Parts: sequence; structure tokens; C-alpha cells
Amino acid sequence: MVASEKGQGSTFRVLFPASAEAAARPRENTERAKHKEIPTALTGMVLVVDDEQPVRDICTAIVEHFGFQAIGVADGIEALNIFGSKADEIALVILDLTMPRMDGVRTFHELKKIRPDVRVILSSGYSEQSMSERFTGDRPSGFIQKPYQIQELQSKIAQVMG
Repeated sequence: MVASEKGQGSTFRVLFPASAEAAARPRENTERAKHKEIPTALTGMVLVVDDEQPVRDICTAIVEHFGFQAIGVADGIEALNIFGSKADEIALVILDLTMPRMDGVRTFHELKKIRPDVRVILSSGYSEQSMSERFTGDRPSGFIQKPYQIQELQSKIAQVMG
């Protein structure tokens, strides 16, 4: 889990199984079970857009662990530049709501202008209700609240991509 506040730093928490049974399971079987949730028919790149580098780096690493290629960028302007040149290759965008230069709402609408069927998971420390009030008309394909766990992100990607 990742928690981050501007000016306060970031906290990373790694949770391990509490039971001996879970710890004793072979890693190979556990990894295969995790990947079953992500549709294997869908491939491509995931564009991770977050102004906090540690969050962006961890999210990118998680997405790559799921089998996707990942590109991480720091803001909406960079996201639009990359998406404009790779729109056909990008299967999903994970987009932070609050960023300098161009926020997630405006970035989302600009992405939709480039490719109206783009799948976007909005990521924010704010609640989903608070986020939905910022969107009129077209809405993101999904929402995940920060800090999130690997399993939550995996489930959300499976939901949006499935």
C-alpha cells in the first residue's frame, strides 16, 4: 500500500500472509492464480499518469508484473504527448486526478478526443463520490482510491479490461 502527502513524504507498506498455510503455498501456483484475473486476450501498454514519482514507479512495476508493458509519465501534458503517438497500442490509462499543469479531469477529456473508446481508471486519494462530481457526460471506465493494494488494482484492471 502506498500513502503519500505533498510535503509529508510517502509511506510504503508491504503485507505478508499471516498464516503458515498461505506462506507454505508454492509461489508458482500463487502467481498463476493471480494472473487468472487479468484477461489474457487483451495485451498492450498501460499508460500510468501520476505526478508523484514513487506512486508512478510502483504502479508501473505492478502493471508490468501483470504482463503489460507500461509507460509512466508525470502529468497530463506528457500523457497526451505519449498517447497521441501510441493511441493504438495503449490498452489502458491509469490517471491521477490531482496533478500540476493539467489535472486528471482535463486530461481525461483530451484523451477521449484522441480516442473515444480509451479505457481510463482514475486514481485519487479523494473518494469516488467526490471524483464523480467533477465529471459531466463521459466518465472514466473505473476508479481506484489511493492508497490501494496490488489485489485492488488487479481486480479493477480485470473489471475494466474484461
